[in-house]
Amino acid sequence: MYTYGSILALWNTQPRLDWQTAEYYASESIVLTPNEFQRMHRNQWVTSAGVFVPGEWWDACQGEYPTFDVRQAVVIGMDAGVSSDCFALVGVSRVGEMTYVRFCRVWKPPKGGKIDFGEIDRCIREELTKQHNVVQIAYDPHQLHDMATRLKGDGIAWMYEFGQSGPRLEADKQLYDCIRDRRVVHSGDVGLTEHVKNANSKSEGDIDKLRIVKRAEHLKIDACVALSMANSEARRLSIG
Repeated sequence: MYTYGSILALWNTQPRLDWQTAEYYASESIVLTPNEFQRMHRNQWVTSAGVFVPGEWWDACQGEYPTFDVRQAVVIGMDAGVSSDCFALVGVSRVGEMTYVRFCRVWKPPKGGKIDFGEIDRCIREELTKQHNVVQIAYDPHQLHDMATRLKGDGIAWMYEFGQSGPRLEADKQLYDCIRDRRVVHSGDVGLTEHVKNANSKSEGDIDKLRIVKRAEHLKIDACVALSMANSEARRLSIG
């Protein structure tokens, strides 16, 4: 506020209103990411990016699985890095409010070489869609349009082009919430765990949106992104 050419600034660091109770802040800490909570309720300067989920949250999601019927629906998330530096397939099934990670496959190129997309194509056609009732494959069209077009044309699976702006931001926040609330169950797969713990999240302004990003350029997060798409679609389709 300007008064006769000067500035008056008020910086509150302590709650001063009747409604700013411990219960209120506890409820806000559930809804907001740690960075957003510090910015909105503690008047702290924070960066737009922070750890996606604490490692102990993900570790706590490792648990037991129900016995799945062969007809149990599976949704696959498919993600590839720029220049094909990594490729991931993550399949999930939904049972009630729980998402179960059924499998995770990660491909990395050999030193000085490139990923063998023919091997991935065969894995989808001859293994995953034969062993599971795959009802949808959600994919990032930026890198995977050609592969998805071939799979769709051959009737392998229903291919769903997953938008990387609004839908992706909502899916990434939804995965954050599901991990926090232990509504995702995994088996401890090493590749998936590595990618989840490699991930940061970047705030996109709205409390119900965030984007999963790399913590460092050399770290891979494709399986985490694939899980985000698969979890979102399994819940949107109301399967299970």
